[in-house]
Amino acid sequence: MPDEGDSEPREPIRAPLAWSGLLLLVLLGVPWYLPEGTIGPVLLGFPLWTLGAVLSSLAICGYLSWMLLSLWETPEQRTGSPGESPRETPHDGNGDTNGHGGAV
Repeated sequence: MPDEGDSEPREPIRAPLAWSGLLLLVLLGVPWYLPEGTIGPVLLGFPLWTLGAVLSSLAICGYLSWMLLSLWETPEQRTGSPGESPRETPHDGNGDTNGHGGAV
């Protein structure tokens, strides 16, 4: 049974403002604002709205990455267990991460 001082781990599902931002990006990426059948201006052989869709997709990828990195806390991160992040691997300063001093 968890201590009364323990709170639930942080998860993106518990951040409604973050999900509304994701919904906004998805809505911006769909060319619903154009009249039906509109090709509109063409850039490099593609309708201009495709640029908006591609940029929106990239923005969604970046936003989801930010959500997962900043809004998600695993149980290991809460307890400070070793192996919390692969970026914190000990090394000898020579790029050796296996602890053998460069020998294989």
